[in-house]
Amino acid sequence: MAYANTTINTPNDRSVLARPFVAIGKAFSNLAEAVSMAQAAARVAEMSDRQLEEAGIDRAEAIEAVFSVEPQR
Repeated sequence: MAYANTTINTPNDRSVLARPFVAIGKAFSNLAEAVSMAQAAARVAEMSDRQLEEAGIDRAEAIEAVFSVEPQR
């Protein structure tokens, strides 16, 4: 009779248990970013054309800056 040694690779139990919490954390992070962007867009919408002109940008550029993919520094 032959002896067979098989190993089944299973994910680490901790990583399996952590997945829902990681997903929830990412969801909260995405929500916070969306709220921040919405507030910034509202501030731009509340600005008058004169205020935007004084800042040297037009409304389309201001909205584009709010929703740009690159982080603002």
